[in-house]
Amino acid sequence: MTLGAPSRPSTTLTGLEAVRVKPVGRNRLRRVLTDDFAAFWLASLAVGLGIWVRYFLVQTGQGFPLNDGGMFYSIVEDIKHSGYRLPEFTSYNGGGIPFAYPFLAFYAAALFSDVTGQTTFQVLNFLPLFFSILTIPAFFLLARAVLPTRLSASLAVLVFAVIPRSFNWEIVGGGLTRSPGLFFAILATWQGYLLVTTQRRVQIGTTSLLASLALLCHPQMGWFVVFSLGLMVAINGRNRTAAIQMAIVAACVAVLTAPWWLHLLLLFGPGPLLSALQSGNHSLLAPLRLLALNFTEEPFFPVAMAFGLLGLAWSLRTGRYLLPLWLVLIFVLDSRKSATFVL
Repeated sequence: MTLGAPSRPSTTLTGLEAVRVKPVGRNRLRRVLTDDFAAFWLASLAVGLGIWVRYFLVQTGQGFPLNDGGMFYSIVEDIKHSGYRLPEFTSYNGGGIPFAYPFLAFYAAALFSDVTGQTTFQVLNFLPLFFSILTIPAFFLLARAVLPTRLSASLAVLVFAVIPRSFNWEIVGGGLTRSPGLFFAILATWQGYLLVTTQRRVQIGTTSLLASLALLCHPQMGWFVVFSLGLMVAINGRNRTAAIQMAIVAACVAVLTAPWWLHLLLLFGPGPLLSALQSGNHSLLAPLRLLALNFTEEPFFPVAMAFGLLGLAWSLRTGRYLLPLWLVLIFVLDSRKSATFVL
């Protein structure tokens, strides 16, 4: 040391300090590796099981779409035979039913059939299955944003992948609209949640686009996105910026979906939309189904329901009110599709 120079504090750790620091760093690394390792393999297992159970059930149809989808088959054929002109009525059973449904999934199926050479029967088997599989990683993205840890999100997606209600109405023939609609609705809700919590402008565009795609596939999926994002704004975005951004999203969705709803109103008036609003179970007692605790439709012991109740209790205890309120709101505002959306 030079005489007169100020002395510097020593940065060398003593033996005792080194012993104390080394295990702390090692334990932290071990914990991170363990959590990430478990989360990765749980998510991978979820995707694998989800693909297997969906594909296995579709194969039981022996080449025919499961359950429903006859009218959807007729609509796709009508579009193909009309040279991709939007039909005013569907030829299904000769009933002269107005074609008031959002058209995106039908045009996608017709185009996919013509490009690949597959029959409409084959398309009604493949596309619902394909999009139902895609809902698994989409659900993980949403769960990862909403839940506190990657491990908890992986556990949630594992349950989602195998619960019958998450796919049984999506892989059938009528799933041609439900399956992509649910896929885009999950992604739109994920981006909308990020928009509310981070207020990044890029999410305005992604949320608007994905919500529009959900609505153009299935109107019920669009309604799910609307009230879900409204709840998220009420809980996590009670400020002027969040309100303005959501208003911009709503305006963008109205513009992007105008080719459907404007065509519908000009051709048929509001009648088909009003009739659609009256379908399904909309009684005042319908939300009470939540109290029955059987909406997971598990064939054996309701394991997922048990874990779900524990998760709700933990959320309430820790002051995380989004998930409990979201659960109740789904049953109140959309009791017909509630068993699917609550998963």
